[in-house]
Amino acid sequence: PIDLHARCIQDKRRAFFKIILILGAQGRFSEAIRQGLAVLDQLGEPIKRDVTKEDVAVEFRKTEALLHETATKWVANTSSDGILGQWDISVVNAILAAPVMHDKDKELSLMVMGGLLRSAYQENHHLLSILMHRSLQ
Repeated sequence: PIDLHARCIQDKRRAFFKIILILGAQGRFSEAIRQGLAVLDQLGEPIKRDVTKEDVAVEFRKTEALLHETATKWVANTSSDGILGQWDISVVNAILAAPVMHDKDKELSLMVMGGLLRSAYQENHHLLSILMHRSLQ
């Protein structure tokens, strides 16, 4: 039915996002994850289902590096002397100062990742970590 009524690929993806949420609400976590990962793959954000601790460590390092780079740029562009007292404050400020996203595929990817968090929490904590890191990246 989605293929018959969807006007464009974005419509189809939005419908699949709703399905992911419904499956998760019904406790069909494995199906929600399968559907969600397929949509993410279509959106250019492939995530494998069988993630390991090592995969989480790789994503953690990527996220940490991006946050450090972002915070460093923010500190360099502020009128302060660069001493904020806490690195965490500069990270938060840098994220808040980031430009608004206008890429519809990336927006939908973030929505799908967010929609998968509950299912991943129930089924696979490593996948949950990957989804959170990718959302930040």
